Amino acid sequence: MKFHITGLLCCFAVQTSLLPLQAEETTPAAEDKGALSRMLEASDDMLNASKDLVGDWLGGNDSDKFPIVWEKAYPTLDELLALKDQHEDLPDSAWFTTDKVSNQEKINNLLHAAVDILGISKVQDRLLEIKQLEENLKQARQDMGEWQTKKVGRPNKADKYDGKIADLKHSIQQYEQQIAEKKTNITQALQASGVSLSEEQLDVLMSSVIGEDVLEMSVVFDNVKRLSQQLATLMQENGENLEFARKHYGMYAILLEVVSTMQADFVGSVMDKYLPAIDKIAEDSKELQRRTQLLLDAESDAIRRADLQSSREAQQLTVDTIKLYRTRLKAQADQTLEAKARVEKDLEVALIRYQTVKLSGELVAMIQASNHQFQALANLQLPSLTPFENLAMKAEYEKLTQTLRQAEIQ
Repeated sequence: MKFHITGLLCCFAVQTSLLPLQAEETTPAAEDKGALSRMLEASDDMLNASKDLVGDWLGGNDSDKFPIVWEKAYPTLDELLALKDQHEDLPDSAWFTTDKVSNQEKINNLLHAAVDILGISKVQDRLLEIKQLEENLKQARQDMGEWQTKKVGRPNKADKYDGKIADLKHSIQQYEQQIAEKKTNITQALQASGVSLSEEQLDVLMSSVIGEDVLEMSVVFDNVKRLSQQLATLMQENGENLEFARKHYGMYAILLEVVSTMQADFVGSVMDKYLPAIDKIAEDSKELQRRTQLLLDAESDAIRRADLQSSREAQQLTVDTIKLYRTRLKAQADQTLEAKARVEKDLEVALIRYQTVKLSGELVAMIQASNHQFQALANLQLPSLTPFENLAMKAEYEKLTQTLRQAEIQ
């Protein structure tokens, strides 16, 4: 697939492993066995303090979804960190108590829940609204076709049918206008987060079966950036409280694992669902081409030959579009895998630092060093969202998307 926007997601903690440790060290309080339990017992107080701080930081912007993200993400990350901390001390298997298998299942469930939480945004709202408007638009066009068909068979009721058709035409125009407005809202929201995307590029993006996934990943990236910035601020506000600092750096490390989980889900969807589905479409299309060519070779009537030749050309357009579609899907999956590998390396470093670091200021510096990379990486070249060669190919591309979505539902 053409979209390189997931390359943005490889940015987390790019330089953390390169930062030198500060020369000064304090006593290894973080290694005390009771430190973690005391830290977890203080979670509620920390959350309340962080709520006040994030409210001040956002300046009361009601249209911003980040307060909701923070309220939901903070306790989820907190719980994930606690589960991760206890994991290695659990038995491999057990009948009547938590073991590594059941604990990992809880971790996996919470990681996916965190992906959903980090996808909360105005962009997500607009996408849902567009989806509903497109359903309304599809139904209105279908209804208009039915009234036009009835009109042909009942000319004595033409005035009645004309009124119905006129109303539906007006509704269709309204739906199309509202969809255009929602898309403008999306481009504006993305631009506010540092992602520049024209409305024409957005149209190309949303014509793909993975367009919404790509947009969601850009939203998650922005929310992760803002969450990590807020965690660093909380750590600075609490100065030399090492347990507090370690806790929030651990939550930052968990964010990296959430991103890796999202990337794995995306690659799995492309490789396990969409590519097999499009390969089946390609196989059916080639078989139809073969049958059409056989008929064309055996046909001598000029009119039938012209019809078959026209069908053959339309089929070739479908085959060409399928090849383009598959290439773009595979390219996006490959790029996401590459980004995921970088994130996982950064995650390994972050978890090691979480276990061994002894200076709260050191942790803040690590997060800030990573945050400095965010905007630069967000401004990398956007997906090659070039317009389609012609309207016919665009129509074929959208038709393939609908087929793939139907296959997903089934």
